Amino acid sequence: MKNRILRSATSEGMCDALDHPQPSYYELYEKISSGGAGAIITGYVAVNRTGRMSGFMGIIDDDACIEDFRKLSSVVQANGTPIIMRVVHCGGLSNKAVTNAEPVAPSPFVNTLSRQKARELAHTEIEEIISDFVKAIIRVRQAGFDGVQLHAAHGYLTMERQRHRIPDHRG
Repeated sequence: MKNRILRSATSEGMCDALDHPQPSYYELYEKISSGGAGAIITGYVAVNRTGRMSGFMGIIDDDACIEDFRKLSSVVQANGTPIIMRVVHCGGLSNKAVTNAEPVAPSPFVNTLSRQKARELAHTEIEEIISDFVKAIIRVRQAGFDGVQLHAAHGYLTMERQRHRIPDHRG
């Protein structure tokens, strides 16, 4: 890093209805990286469609997303700034109105803010979400990012199985 200033993650809400970054998204990060930040952590990006909390949130659930995010990493790195993508599955805090799916969690609960009920994950769903994290992290590498941050606050789901080693696919 060129200095010790780290731009922490936020939620930009600058993607379109299909979860693709809009020009304002790239402009924001170009401005931050040209302003002297030593490194940047992006706002949260979902590892799959059911893990989103809000509309207009980025998603990296398909290889078709790689080019959108490669453009972002290139814009930031052109200013000599490393960029780290924050990946997430919002779990029981996912928004059914956004995902068209019931929120899921390690155990059932009611979200006190949204009043939505989260149901308990089945074992097979846990394995699928772990796989989604692994695939998302590989895509982040393919998109040229310098690192990945797993967003595990607020009751969000995380990749918990230690047996998954994420191969280096930068080549």
